[in-house]
Order: sequence, then structure tokens, then C-alpha cells
Amino acid sequence: MKKRNITLQEHQEILYEILYAVDDYCQQNHIKYFLAGGSLIGAVRDQAIIPWDDDVDIWMERDEYERFLSLTKQRPMPGYTIYSIENTPYYYFPFIKIGKNGTCVKEPFPYVPSKGIGINIDLFPLDGCPSKEYDIACQYTDRIFSDIWHHLHSWTDLRWSSFQGKEKLIYLKYVVPFYLMKWVPIIRKKKFLNLYNSCKTYNFKDSFYVGFLVWNFHQSCTYRKEWFSDIVYFPFGERKLPVPIGYHEILKTQYGDYMTPPPVEKRKTTHIQDDMFIWD
Repeated sequence: MKKRNITLQEHQEILYEILYAVDDYCQQNHIKYFLAGGSLIGAVRDQAIIPWDDDVDIWMERDEYERFLSLTKQRPMPGYTIYSIENTPYYYFPFIKIGKNGTCVKEPFPYVPSKGIGINIDLFPLDGCPSKEYDIACQYTDRIFSDIWHHLHSWTDLRWSSFQGKEKLIYLKYVVPFYLMKWVPIIRKKKFLNLYNSCKTYNFKDSFYVGFLVWNFHQSCTYRKEWFSDIVYFPFGERKLPVPIGYHEILKTQYGDYMTPPPVEKRKTTHIQDDMFIWD
């Protein structure tokens, strides 16, 4: 078998394949999910993956997310790997990735295995927020993610290029030997699991506002729970897939004018195709 790079079109075809496999699995096990982020825009505006996009995002309420993770441990998805902090060595993302076996992407982050993982889609949990006051809920969402982001980098981004001058000597003498100890990854995993479990403080079903707590870069990732109270279906490639009933309010909150595509110069992929492979 030969390893070869793939085109954006081939990459998108793999993303559809993974997503449809997840859709089948969720239907078979009565698991509720929604398209999210750019994939939600794609469903509403393009009825497909956004033409220049190279990832797919989905959401689940926290209880459904935990059930999906538990079920896939008992009944794996043939041909796919579930990457999570709970079951993947050297993986520290606070959400699940679902990868296709026989493919590889080298993620440019220190919190995934350096050997790469399968080409994948992202599965994010939605968690409850405190208060019926929007500003308080937003502050909570922002604080939780800021804490996650800080710990991700302070505990994983210890590359040689991060240090200057005398720092490099300290790095070689103290940090490298410390991180070579076998028990350090165990402690690090426990640290992150405790941090990520703090996102579950407020139950989704009992909350007025819910948030994209684990991976947001602005406060507009806080939403009214009622926007997720039901599902409608939009064409997405060759299938109709579920989106939240409040998709318009969600997208307007997060992106503003989501129906107008960005200028041509901003229509860029998030991955480098040279870092993606399949085996023929």
C-alpha cells in the first residue's frame, strides 16, 4: 500500500463518509445530535459542506455526548476510531474526534498524538450555564474556556522553540527529564479530566442558557436552551441531517450575517492538505 496526499475534494468526501456513519450510528442508538459551527452554516446556506471548508462539526447535549462515548466503547464504529481524552494516549482536546481508519492528518497542536490521527470530524458537548442573566452566563462560558485554554498550553506546549537563552538550559536539565517519567502522562490526564469535568457543573436540561464551554473563542457561544428544544432537517450533501430548531438565532448570535459568504481572500481552509494522507 502506498501513502499519498489528498485533494480538498477528496478530503470533503471523507468528511461526508464519517458524518454519514455517525448519523447512522446515532439513528440506530437514538442519540440526538445537531450540525454545528461552519457545518450548520453549510447546511442552511449551501446545503453542503462550505465549498472551501475542510472540517465538520457536530454538537450533542452533554448527556447524549456521554452516552455516545460510552456506547462506542462497547460497540465500536467499524472502520472508525473515537479519539478522546478518556481513551486516547497523548490526546488532550476537551472534545471527541471521530477519525477514519486508513487515513492520517498531522494536527499542528501539541495536544494530539505527534504521529497523527485519522482524518476526522469534531463532536462537541453542550453544557448548562448558571443564571437567567445573559451577561452572567457569557462570563461563565468565557471563564471556563479561558481556564481550559491556559492549562492546555501550559501543560502541553513545551517545545524547544518555546524557550530562549537560559530557559533552554533549564528546559534540558529539569523539564525534559521530568516529562520522560512514565507517571507524568497519568497525572496530566487526571488534571485535564478534572478540569473538563468541571464543565458539567450545571445540567443542560435544568439551565436557561447553555454554552459551547469547552472550545469557544468568543462569548457569543452562549445560547438559549430553547433553541435546541427540537430538530429540523436540512439537506447536507446526499442526506438530510439534523439542525437545532433555533438555527437562525444560534447562527446570528455566533456569526452575525451568516448568509453572506466572506470575501474571496478569506475563504481559506483550516488544515494544510500536505499534512493529510490516505493509503491506497
